[in-house]
Amino acid sequence: MELVREVSRLPEATYSFSHTLTQEAVYHTILLKQRRAMHRRVAEVIEALAANEANSVAPVLAHHFMEGEAPERALPYLLLAAADALRLHATAEAIVLYERALPVALAAADSPALIAIATNRGRALELQSRFAEAKAFYESIEAEARARGDVALELEAVIAQGKLHSNVTPFYDAARGRALMERAVALAEAAGNRVAEVRILWNLLNIGRFDLNGLEWATVHGERGLALARELGLGEELAYLVNDLGELYGTFGRLDRAGELLGEARDRWRALGNEAMLADSLTSSAVWEQIGGHFRAGLVKVEEAFLITTRIGNIWGEAYSQAVRGQILGYLGEVGRAVDDLSGGNEKTRAAGFVAGDILSNTFLARVLQEAGDLDEALRRARAALTLAREQLPQFVGMCIGRIVNCLVARGEIDAAADLYADAAAYQEQQQVFQLFDLSLAGIELALAQGDVAEALARAEAAVTRFTAMDSRGILPPVYYPVSYTHLDVYKRQELILSLDVKGKQIHDTNIVATMLVNNVNYLFTHNVADFKRFSHLIDVIPLLGDSSSGTP
Repeated sequence: MELVREVSRLPEATYSFSHTLTQEAVYHTILLKQRRAMHRRVAEVIEALAANEANSVAPVLAHHFMEGEAPERALPYLLLAAADALRLHATAEAIVLYERALPVALAAADSPALIAIATNRGRALELQSRFAEAKAFYESIEAEARARGDVALELEAVIAQGKLHSNVTPFYDAARGRALMERAVALAEAAGNRVAEVRILWNLLNIGRFDLNGLEWATVHGERGLALARELGLGEELAYLVNDLGELYGTFGRLDRAGELLGEARDRWRALGNEAMLADSLTSSAVWEQIGGHFRAGLVKVEEAFLITTRIGNIWGEAYSQAVRGQILGYLGEVGRAVDDLSGGNEKTRAAGFVAGDILSNTFLARVLQEAGDLDEALRRARAALTLAREQLPQFVGMCIGRIVNCLVARGEIDAAADLYADAAAYQEQQQVFQLFDLSLAGIELALAQGDVAEALARAEAAVTRFTAMDSRGILPPVYYPVSYTHLDVYKRQELILSLDVKGKQIHDTNIVATMLVNNVNYLFTHNVADFKRFSHLIDVIPLLGDSSSGTP
């Protein structure tokens, strides 16, 4: 049996032991001191041979230098390998690499390395929705920085905490986020760090982006940050800022400005070679295309995003793009593909630890399932989303409640729907405007089901005003439908009352027939045939057994 086998010949010959047990047995026959020396020597040879390709061999070099007890030489390669893993959203691998780098950087008092670890390990934890761990990590880095008197590191830790309180996390807290940013401004000025000022303004943008009363305030900070980032000629920071400012303008209903900024963000991500963020920006653009009613344009963008994320193995991005594609397909009436995409995307959100995506994809899926008539599964999905939202991301509670209310109304469970619709958690202001769609529609449908036409029309008018101001043509039709339906029902009733000159109880009978006509119901089974004879030219009146007016026994 061969102990070693050839694995590949290109781009260079590569060999491997035929069995891992053989490898371990041979490895442990080498004295520890000799092993360390061999690891260092292997690392040095690879380092010399691949001097211009450090990124591609960084994990190997980090491993050999660490095993060769040369941690200070391993540190830059640990950071390179971790950054590459994070860029591809391989968050579990990135976290492990940053954890190996942290004690080395602490021992070396390497401030730039500690800054990179503080920022990026925390980000990887956030991408896995491990927000509490990220918060504790940032706080520990801040304490370490203050103990060392390291202003640059303290600034990084404070900005990171501010970001955690500024975005869609369980720790969203506008007041806390602003207070942290005020501290960060003072630290940035003390350190003369203008790049940090851009990141501070980016955080302030996001604090307002998720607060319905903070949109204009967020825009001011976003535009200030954008101007400064352009002045400083920044790369990645500018791309992130342009990306999120585009999202903000979408929330405002300035879809033209949103499209312009997101288009610039995509160009910048392409230039930077950051395919993961390119795909993210494409998917975000697709969301706003869909909200604006440009479904086919959105589908093209999200298809490109899905292809990119699949090719690079970015499961977080796959989950996001597949779920959004499913949502668009649902609006286009391709129910089967929509359900497949939303179900598949939802499974991937859980695998990626993407809590917001899990909630959103289940809510979108519930909408498609309800429209397809599967109310039980729709309700199960919406309730699962609500449970998760209450536990971890209360910003999404309102849209989940809205979808459940819609399902309950469709099932005829009006009292249960009314009780849930009254839940105060649905009306908090820390949410984006598009999340109000399901709740707005639920209020209209519930009022109609309760027979309160005036309230239904008032709620519909408010929703139409809001979504029209946002240029949200893609989500207006479901709002217009119950409105037009109600107007038609009222018109039919008035038309019949006037044409037949009815009064008193006869008006009640006329309302019944008008509702039947609006719903295309042509047959009425009744004991009171005589009361409905005047409508025989409009509907077929069929006597039930025991009809008192006809004398049937």
